[in-house]
Amino acid sequence: MAGSFLTNKHVVVAMIIAPILAILAYFAVDSAVSEPPVKAVEGQSYELVAASNCRYKSGRCTLKNGNFKVELVPAFRSERVLKLQLQSEFPLEGAKVAIAPNASASYPPVDMDADSSDQRSWTLQTSLPQGEAPELRLVVVAEGSIYYGDTGLTFTEYQTSFGKDFRENGADD
Repeated sequence: MAGSFLTNKHVVVAMIIAPILAILAYFAVDSAVSEPPVKAVEGQSYELVAASNCRYKSGRCTLKNGNFKVELVPAFRSERVLKLQLQSEFPLEGAKVAIAPNASASYPPVDMDADSSDQRSWTLQTSLPQGEAPELRLVVVAEGSIYYGDTGLTFTEYQTSFGKDFRENGADD
């Protein structure tokens, strides 16, 4: 009986055509419901979304919106002091960071200092507030558009289960 199932021409044709139709339907639905990319408008605000590396002890945090991306890397961290480096693919007109002891607290932003003449590298050294889950809030301005985002500070610690530093230019622990 099982042998007659696979010899039926209709079943064989259906098994070949069904996956093709499923793939075509996937792309058709995606193109029908997805928003087309829009160029950033000067004076408008855009939210930066934190990538998954921000939630872990990865040693870096990527925030992005479309093709606009900034990366935060801790240059130094102690219990009370944090030195952050910000790298951007686009030149920035300014960058500010506020670090609060928790998500509901409000702390004033601090200006970051440009490290390079092309305005793509910025640095900040600040004190860390006491709290169980400090929150970092970032605002950058590029081409007149404002980009903002927030994330926890878990990424500022780098830890692997191998006891080795796998970052670029990293040294063994």
